[in-house]
Amino acid sequence: MQQATDTEVRPVPDRPEDKINVPDSRSDTEVQAVLKKYNTTLEHSPFWQKFRKFHAFFLVTSSVLITVAICAASTMRYFFKLDFFGLEEYVLIAACVLYFVGAAQGSFERSHISADFMENFMARRGGLGKLLFIQKTIELVMSYVFIYWGFLMIQWCWDAWPVTPVWRIPFLIPESIVCLSFIMMAVYTTAHYVLLVKIIFGKQGEAS
Repeated sequence: MQQATDTEVRPVPDRPEDKINVPDSRSDTEVQAVLKKYNTTLEHSPFWQKFRKFHAFFLVTSSVLITVAICAASTMRYFFKLDFFGLEEYVLIAACVLYFVGAAQGSFERSHISADFMENFMARRGGLGKLLFIQKTIELVMSYVFIYWGFLMIQWCWDAWPVTPVWRIPFLIPESIVCLSFIMMAVYTTAHYVLLVKIIFGKQGEAS
């Protein structure tokens, strides 16, 4: 019995594979520190917090309006046998606000779906800065391409002036919401890009 007790308290020797990631863990800590600064700077800025409040107001308002409209339509249809014909045309506008202001909020806080595993992969090989620079350059260029496409949509809506079939709501309204969302996403992408360039070249300047 005493021998079994000694066996239980005897420390387990370190395995070679337990020490493989020791150098990388120090690098990962530094990388995470840089990424944390990159990810949270806009969120901690009083100026940029005004944009977050702007997003929150419209997201909450549009969500409440959509919920009330669907509940009202269901109540009228199943309990009073009435149909609010054309309600979906108003819901469409609220849905555009919800989805595309939400997309702008995603760009603000960088919560859009992305291949984050590449960041860890490149961090272990010393190429995280280059990867993020290329990635964000492409993202920046595409954000302004989307703005151009948005203005083309607005121009077409202004010339053709399509309207909804029931309440004759101009398509210009939802298309303008989409274009405004593209503009906000481009602004946030530009701010993140400038911050990333400062971090990358600032570190290079310190290293030299």
